[in-house]
Amino acid sequence: MESASRRCPVCGLVQPLKPNCRRCKADWTLVLRVVRSQERLIRLATTAIEQQDWESATARLDEAARLGHHEQIGRLHAMIALARQDFGSAWRYFRQGTPASASS
Repeated sequence: MESASRRCPVCGLVQPLKPNCRRCKADWTLVLRVVRSQERLIRLATTAIEQQDWESATARLDEAARLGHHEQIGRLHAMIALARQDFGSAWRYFRQGTPASASS
């Protein structure tokens, strides 16, 4: 599930997520930790969804969202809203997790 690439916070180069930027050699150790923590939280939320534990899944997704944007967060929130038959929220969450050109 790891993101394919990220923009270096120092020089702006978009590249695969690795321990150091290939252009400016900036240390990405903390970025890697945050990304891995976010991915772990998304996996925990997915497991909670499979167990129909909507509160736990929502809490994990909210934690993951605080760590940064990830397209799966909105989609998983939408799934939870659909399971709760909250169709308006499901649509809003889906739109948040979908690029503008794909959701028209």
